[in-house]
Amino acid sequence: MAEDEYCADCASGTAVTRGCDFTHRGCCYQVKANRPSGRKDSFVTLVGKANNYDWAKLVWILYDRCYQIQEAWEWTVDEYRRQFETVGRLSPAHMRLGRRLFPLRPACSAPRTARPAATWNSWTFSGNTARRPRRTCMHSGGGSCTPS
Repeated sequence: MAEDEYCADCASGTAVTRGCDFTHRGCCYQVKANRPSGRKDSFVTLVGKANNYDWAKLVWILYDRCYQIQEAWEWTVDEYRRQFETVGRLSPAHMRLGRRLFPLRPACSAPRTARPAATWNSWTFSGNTARRPRRTCMHSGGGSCTPS
């Protein structure tokens, strides 16, 4: 979308416009977003539900602490209502059932293959706690997977 087209779409609304946040090509969009707090090892566990259904599409964005987009998912109003009207607490896992907008592919696009069961030799011990080794991709390139 060009900047002038975006400005024209947003000209009639404000930051607190009820229902939709912006309209693009006649489609009304509601945007919800979350990011973890600044505390170490914090992550998002609760996603706010839509308060109304005065929109055609909802876009949910997950940011990191520095407001870099990590994920974006799209829902139509009908799909959203059908899936979540009776759900009391929404999580990022619920929102990931929608249509992925960003990233276009998961961080690890290698096909998932069966993993051998962990053995005691693959665990590291520190005091009274045991930790599993870091999960790696099962394709020839190696590297770490980010769960999708």
